Order: sequence, then C-alpha cells, then structure tokens
Amino acid sequence: MTWLRKLFGKAASNPYQEDLSPEFAALLDASRVHLAALTEAHQGGWRFGQHANWSMNQDEGLLRFAFADGMVAEAPAQAVGSYSEVDRSWMWAWENPSINEFLKRDALRMRAYGEEHAIGRLTRPQWRADMEWAWSMTALTAKLCDAQGAFCGSAGPTRMFLTFGEVKLSQGEETPVPNAGRI
Repeated sequence: MTWLRKLFGKAASNPYQEDLSPEFAALLDASRVHLAALTEAHQGGWRFGQHANWSMNQDEGLLRFAFADGMVAEAPAQAVGSYSEVDRSWMWAWENPSINEFLKRDALRMRAYGEEHAIGRLTRPQWRADMEWAWSMTALTAKLCDAQGAFCGSAGPTRMFLTFGEVKLSQGEETPVPNAGRI
C-alpha cells in the first residue's frame, strides 16, 4: 500500500471543513483515487519517491529528481499551492508572489473552476487546512488539469505542492547527496 493510499484510504475529515456538496465530495474522492493510481504507476516505472535529491527550476518550469545511481527524471511542472506547518494553512499558488506566473496556470484553472461551481476552497487564496486537505487540492488539480503525477517538496516548515507532466528519464552522474531538495 502506498503512502498516498494510506493517506487517502479514509474519507476526508477536517475541523475546518465547510459543508461540501455531495458532487464536490465525490470529485475529491475520485481525484484522490486517481492520484494514488498515478503515483503507484510512477513508483513501479521509474522508482518515484526513491530519489536522492530533487529540484524545481522555476525559470524553465522543470521538476527534476536525481537518483544515487545517476538516473535523472525530469518533467514539466505546475505549482498548485503550499501548506504551512506553522499556521496550518493552505495557500493557492495563484496567490503566492514568489512563484513565476507561468507556473500558476493550473492553479488559476482551479480558481476558475471554483468560481464556476461556487466552491469556496478553490477561490479563497488561503485557508486553515491540514496535510490531507493540501493533498486533496493537489489531487483535484492533477485530475482536472490532466497532470501525470504530483509531488510535495519541503522548504523548511512549508510544503510546496506541484503537479507534473510527462517524465523523461536520462542517465546523469551519480548523486551523492541523500534527500536534499530545493525550489
């Protein structure tokens, strides 16, 4: 069982939860199942999650995973949002001025979807949340924007949530630094 399946194996619960329409709740459930399946396929295909380090090049919009054996996995990425462990809040990427505008395309699509369907969680720039909600927003973005997968990277007490497109594999140099990351 993958970590996403463990995380999404139960219904979403949150003390900050507003009433969700049955349709939106069902869409969130389907999105979490969809992302779990994508993640399992990447884990089996190119060892997703076993990287030695990762980086996100905002200028090029590329998410890069380097493995200790020299393999490199690279994919175009979109910023979805960030989760602050300090104040337990979610902030959509479209609200974050430190993210390049072209990396906000899918987050902006989520805001437009929220406006069209009157879903407050998609239109409020920031709100109280937990990690389950952060993953749910990322899973929803991955599903509605046809992403190939999603990744959560750490930047201190902030977790950055990204979706990614088609992964290209190449052989680089061996990567000695374990579990390092940067945005």
